[in-house]
Amino acid sequence: MPGKIVESGAAELAIGAIANTDKVCRSSTSLVSEPIAYLYLWDDSTLDCTATGNWYHYHFKNAAVFKVGFTHSEGGASPEQITVDGSGYYLITVSYCCLTGNFYIVHVTDDGTEIPGSQLPAYRAGKQQACVTFFAYIEAGSVIVVEFGAATAGGDIVPEDTGLGDGKAVSLTMVKIF
Repeated sequence: MPGKIVESGAAELAIGAIANTDKVCRSSTSLVSEPIAYLYLWDDSTLDCTATGNWYHYHFKNAAVFKVGFTHSEGGASPEQITVDGSGYYLITVSYCCLTGNFYIVHVTDDGTEIPGSQLPAYRAGKQQACVTFFAYIEAGSVIVVEFGAATAGGDIVPEDTGLGDGKAVSLTMVKIF
């Protein structure tokens, strides 16, 4: 019967959910079987790519604006590491701002291995943003790291100029789809 309220159990979503039980869910116990997970991190720290041919970890030193289903320690020994709490398919977006006249590459690693589709090579003639969005299956306990490289030594990832003093150098968004 459409519009029926489905009550949540203790291990499920803590609120009720509206479901069209004829088409969505025939289970009497739940509509949501997987917990949601989302993360939004940003930082305004400059990253200097001091040599060509190297990958440089980006250290997110700010606390996550939103963080459910992830572990990140902005003040700890490894602020570049984001640990995924639950396995699933994630939609991931990395955006960054770079200096002029250099060829930059960003990619995201899962336990040290590049995630396919995460690499974005970009040449920037002016100081501007670049962005890559991709899907990936990530296992629980995986450590995610955003890394940068530059074709010219000394290429910098820098905060954008907003005129408001809140420019972001790098942001990372991860949302568990299922």
